[in-house]
Amino acid sequence: FKAYADAVSGAQIAVSKDGSPWSKYSSWFSSKEGGIKLGIQILKFLGVMLAFWVLAGSVRRIVQKAAEKSNRFSELLEQFMIKISFRFVMIVGLIVALGTVGINVAALLTVIGGASFIIAFALQDTLSNFAAGIMLLIYRPFDVGDAVEVGGVSGKIDQVSLVSTLIRTFDNKVVLVPNKNVWGQIITNSSSSEERRVDMIFGIGFNHILSVSYTHLRAHETRGNLVCR
Repeated sequence: FKAYADAVSGAQIAVSKDGSPWSKYSSWFSSKEGGIKLGIQILKFLGVMLAFWVLAGSVRRIVQKAAEKSNRFSELLEQFMIKISFRFVMIVGLIVALGTVGINVAALLTVIGGASFIIAFALQDTLSNFAAGIMLLIYRPFDVGDAVEVGGVSGKIDQVSLVSTLIRTFDNKVVLVPNKNVWGQIITNSSSSEERRVDMIFGIGFNHILSVSYTHLRAHETRGNLVCR
């Protein structure tokens, strides 16, 4: 025991107080496996998203110019193509950015695919409106600014989205109609033809009819031809 005590008698244990929280955080921020690594990943994510945002804007302008030059698409379909092109590129950019920072995108897409079934059952009405909106964009029964009558609502088409149709009535009321109610009912478009027949009924008093007939009779008498009608 004396030999052991002599061997460890020179050992000194330094006991210091724990550092402040700021010192702990500062050491983590300055470490290569901590704050520096996280900062690099954030910069990579933002850089990829910025690049795809610029790319999405370019694609949107290209689609807009191509749609304006072509007469095959309605204004509704042009707006849909412009919006969907921008959003599609941004979604692809988000997936690429997540993969760049080390997130397993395949597992994330698998989880999203499994959850889509639950979302589909929960949003049946919304999905039916979405499908009806796609049919409206493809078959184009009306366009923005057309005077229509849909489901008992008469007015001009103000805006059409993938889930609803915005109709501004002739007395300046805004009516939001779900697309499934638009596509599933009779659509009367008053602006599809350049010329239309308008039936108008006028009432004429009996005294006015007699005066007109007497004037017509006197006119024939002056020419020597007596015609009674």
